[in-house]
Amino acid sequence: MAGAELHLMEWLESNSLNYELFAAQDLHYNAAKLRQYKVIIIQVHPEYYTSEMYSALENYVNNGGNLMYLGANGVYAKVVYNPTLRIMETRKSGTAHFYESSKGGRWRDLNRPESALLGVQYDRRGYDTYHPYKVKNEKHWIFSNTGLKKNDLFGSGCGRNGASGHETDKITEHSPKNLIH
Repeated sequence: MAGAELHLMEWLESNSLNYELFAAQDLHYNAAKLRQYKVIIIQVHPEYYTSEMYSALENYVNNGGNLMYLGANGVYAKVVYNPTLRIMETRKSGTAHFYESSKGGRWRDLNRPESALLGVQYDRRGYDTYHPYKVKNEKHWIFSNTGLKKNDLFGSGCGRNGASGHETDKITEHSPKNLIH
């Protein structure tokens, strides 16, 4: 999914926006570093998160940090990481992890729904229904200097018939009230 990551970096650079890359492993081990950023952008397909990663992002947002989520099927399942063996393990069934005694499963089944953190969460409706994105609010800062207007489509040249649609997320009852979508 490096191509999708590169699209965002190219856009940030073409709009003269400064950014730094922060790997998932950094999120797991260096959560305190998040405090120095005004906005954290998560994109593409961040499906598997450790407890440390989930808590780091949750603490960042709860302490006034801004999160921009541009991916799909994010923070879906809990994983544990064994650095000695360099093994990442998930148990979507909810059984205990082999390398750690904690219960595995989907975060929503562990009383930490991803929509409470990201604003949306994956569900199968809309699976494999590719479409471009549509501008709903042209005055949102993300569209500044892009030339895009209300109802314009973008992302139509990506992938199948559009940039969105392989796996899609939905707003739920756990989504924050201040969610901008």
